[in-house]
Amino acid sequence: MKSFFFTLLILPLTSCNDLPVSITEPTQETEEQDAGKILLTRSVSTFYFDWEHVDWMPTPAGQSQITTPWIGQGALSCGLDVINDHKSKHGWELLYSTFDPNARGPLQNPYFILYNKYRGIMRIFIYLTTQFVATSTYIEDCIAVEGAKTSLLNFMGDDMIDVSLYKTAYTQLQPKSDGNFPLSTNKWYMMQYELAYDPNTTELTNDLINLRWSLKYYDVQEMNLGGQQQGSINGIIGASTSGSNSSLINLFQTAGAGVLAGVGKNWVADNTINESTGENSLGLPNAVFKDISSGISKALTTSVSDFPGVVIKFLSGIFGGSGVTAVPVNLTMKTTIELTGSITSGGSFPSSPTALWVPGTDISADAYGFVPYYNKPLGVVNLTAKPSLDLRCDYREQWEPDEPFDSGQMLLVTYETLYMPESIDFSEFLIFNPVVLQIADVTIEKQDLIVVEDQERVLINPTMPYWSIRGSTFFDEEMPSLDFGVRFTLKVTPKDGSPESIIVKTFQLNPHYV
Repeated sequence: MKSFFFTLLILPLTSCNDLPVSITEPTQETEEQDAGKILLTRSVSTFYFDWEHVDWMPTPAGQSQITTPWIGQGALSCGLDVINDHKSKHGWELLYSTFDPNARGPLQNPYFILYNKYRGIMRIFIYLTTQFVATSTYIEDCIAVEGAKTSLLNFMGDDMIDVSLYKTAYTQLQPKSDGNFPLSTNKWYMMQYELAYDPNTTELTNDLINLRWSLKYYDVQEMNLGGQQQGSINGIIGASTSGSNSSLINLFQTAGAGVLAGVGKNWVADNTINESTGENSLGLPNAVFKDISSGISKALTTSVSDFPGVVIKFLSGIFGGSGVTAVPVNLTMKTTIELTGSITSGGSFPSSPTALWVPGTDISADAYGFVPYYNKPLGVVNLTAKPSLDLRCDYREQWEPDEPFDSGQMLLVTYETLYMPESIDFSEFLIFNPVVLQIADVTIEKQDLIVVEDQERVLINPTMPYWSIRGSTFFDEEMPSLDFGVRFTLKVTPKDGSPESIIVKTFQLNPHYV
């Protein structure tokens, strides 16, 4: 059996002894006694705690102590580069937390959410307290938007983004890690999501939109990734879905397009079987994996400042972390996925789904439940519209003898030549989060023309023309199916001297033949 994680779980250590300190009032509420019931008439502020340095999570008196996700029993097991990447000086902010020492009773499956303002990455950390008896091989998590239309989730589920679409949900399947079944009590779980900047969120009130995330578990026997049969998955697989109730288990009963995602610098190395051939345990085609592995290796030996000069062949990634080298924080690759075999068990996690107000929207003081501690628009960048790519296309027809078969027979032969542009510039379509621009300089380091042939072969800045010949008995040549995109390499340089980050993002282009 093969195994892998992307956002999962477990790794023990020890720490020092600090108690959490509330920087804001833990609640804003008016209590009215009516038949022994407490009526909450105002929203609840997220209890702030120092997630970097505390020994124990803030829990009420009488509840067993809970260690942090980075250290102790039930901690995360996702590589030290990921575990250590949670510091506020590197851009992490607290969005939400249900951990509260002033709670009126023991916390049930508490969670907290961190967000990196320099990278547009959100991580949800949940500690499972409910006892489980079910066995499972995979965890399925989903994040969805309900209500108003937004592009907030557009960066997930594909490696070449179509900004004309508005995705409503993204679902991903996570395997067991360290040879253990994923479901376990007194254990931390982590989900990671990359968010797009949507300027329209600031115009919305909280009653028009919310985020909803959920957790399920499944036992699946086999799956097919990129045409290769796998006994189990060693990477996160995901896809855009229609809503929070959708499941990849049902979506991929027949083969369909999805993404393989990973986090951390060990993601590629741990799944390499043969470095020279590209053979891997992720299920990716060898040539694709070899290109990705080569790019990651170059990134790990390159400073973030020098990263734009590195030749890479993947279309979507975020690099940075807590050091000076370009450590991969988030990678996304498109692949074909098919799940086979029977589902022997499945179900939902306790207290799932969970609804959240969208940070950056106009949240009223009397909104129900928790309000975000960091209440600013999320995401770093997006495109205002889907750009058009002007392509020169020569088309001609001529009568030619049917050589060498019948020189007296004349054939109408069609020649078509498609020329690639010498240069491109779509920077005018980029839009940046003004909150980020207040605290960091965002520069466009590079733009690349991406051409995908027959939905498989990726070319970067091709110069040779494409051509086709039709109508000839002796020689006919069809032009491949072509998809076009622009890949931006962006550098985010915090003004306070914090480490830089690199965002690589590819957007689809509309071909316009002239």
